[in-house]
Amino acid sequence: MTEEIKYPNGLRNYLETLVMMSAELGDRDLPMHLINYIDPAIEWAEEFEQIHNGRVWDGDWFDAILDFIDEKMLET
Repeated sequence: MTEEIKYPNGLRNYLETLVMMSAELGDRDLPMHLINYIDPAIEWAEEFEQIHNGRVWDGDWFDAILDFIDEKMLET
């Protein structure tokens, strides 16, 4: 898989999303099946980046990540 496909917005954007996802999940009181939160953080960061492929953020990036995590938590 090429970097362009795996990281549609670039590696740096992906890493920033992954770090923010991991930090936010680490701060939450998670259900037992998400105690090892790094695996869902990786999966969700990849999904988030695919959904927002090519988007230019206007300051709402952090809020979008929080909303995304809230939605994913409801699914679990």
